[in-house]
Amino acid sequence: MSGAVVNCTETGEDNLSAKSSGVSPIGLGLYIQRIAGWICLIPLSILIIALLRLRGRHRILRHAEIRRLFKEYTLTQEPLIICANHLTLIDSVIILWALASTYTYVCHYRLFCWNLPAVENTKKRISWRVITYLSKCILIDRLGDAQHTNFRLGQICSLLRNRDLFLLFPEGTRSRDGRINPQSVTYGIGKILQQVPECRVVCVYLRGH
Repeated sequence: MSGAVVNCTETGEDNLSAKSSGVSPIGLGLYIQRIAGWICLIPLSILIIALLRLRGRHRILRHAEIRRLFKEYTLTQEPLIICANHLTLIDSVIILWALASTYTYVCHYRLFCWNLPAVENTKKRISWRVITYLSKCILIDRLGDAQHTNFRLGQICSLLRNRDLFLLFPEGTRSRDGRINPQSVTYGIGKILQQVPECRVVCVYLRGH
């Protein structure tokens, strides 16, 4: 893929914790993960963007316009979910690269979206586990029971109330032809919006050349 087009459509100074004292309501585990990710953000971003540009030869078309739109959508402190179609294993990386610069993410780390990769995509290599941990990922077991799913949904809602952003793929699986399959969309987004009604949704459509 030599280029990527990311279309954004809306359908709302940051500290690392939601409170000035103590641990944020997101829980100690996620709080520590958030701190570790922020500390490692610059070297990890330099490495990943270099791989995308030099090895993968990826480019983002209309990159400045996309970042301008994202900045407009995130001017307020309202919770926000980014819903995107799913093409490849690195979609979340490309979208994060498209939406803002490393400098922006360092200064406003809440804008660096959490996302929810499947645990089976990361368990093959320890390096993948480390990278996902430092990249604000919460692993989900697609074969897990309702208790596991509800626990993850609770974590997502807590993070959104904490004014962090979340990147989700409603289809839950990668598309073979690039088209969105409405039949495969799950009800998770609706459940989240019921719990966090003030949350806004921005739709992102990703396609490659």
